[in-house]
Amino acid sequence: MPSESLRIEDQPGAQPRQRILRLDGPLVMATIFEFQATVRADTSRSLIIDFTNVPYVDSAGSERWWGPTSRGRMASGVWRWWG
Repeated sequence: MPSESLRIEDQPGAQPRQRILRLDGPLVMATIFEFQATVRADTSRSLIIDFTNVPYVDSAGSERWWGPTSRGRMASGVWRWWG
């Protein structure tokens, strides 16, 4: 099995207190932990996650990013993703 990696490009958004995370690579159990840590450490008012360059998300990856990260974000601000 080839080694999988996920690159996370962190950019400021067009609006104040807005942040954009551009993901490049698969979101799977092997790559989810860095993504989770980045999202959980975020203090911006609006977080946009760009999935355009994510070729696939496995079941472990989707379960791990959706549950724990969405609860905290929805309580504190706006969270959007596209791709």
